[in-house]
Amino acid sequence: MNPAKRKSLLALSGVAVSASLAQQWTKPIVNCIVIPAHAATSAAVCSSFAIEAVNGLITIQVTDTQAIGPLAANRVANDFSVLVDEVVSPAGLNVQNIDQQTVFSGLIDTGANEIRGELTVLQSCDGQLVCEQIASYTVALSTAVLANGVGQYDGQLSGTLRCCQDFIV
Repeated sequence: MNPAKRKSLLALSGVAVSASLAQQWTKPIVNCIVIPAHAATSAAVCSSFAIEAVNGLITIQVTDTQAIGPLAANRVANDFSVLVDEVVSPAGLNVQNIDQQTVFSGLIDTGANEIRGELTVLQSCDGQLVCEQIASYTVALSTAVLANGVGQYDGQLSGTLRCCQDFIV
């Protein structure tokens, strides 16, 4: 076969193959980054973090046995705390399944009719930090106190959200 003809056929077949592959390919979604065994001796490091302020309203309903806000926590005297460990698929990140730990805790001050506490959310993928939110809140009693700090409390949540830009879509 003529070398010029063979070159043009190869070029055409390459264009046809790459055109058909381009239609089939989609942006990959990473389930989780897994560090190879030979690299596991040093911790993975995020290239940079996006940091933003967290500000919002929070409402906590207190009963004799629970404090119900972002999560439901068992109440022991005037303290409450709960840790939820789960696998989630958050929007806006290019990972499908990441480990998320959420801690919701607080201390009810029946004298001041307020609650002070924290809401912390940590998301990680194979040990590497994906996002973390560390926020504190102060809420004041907004309904008539029944007894023992029972009632609805409303207030402000403020803190910081920090996400590894390697995972942001």
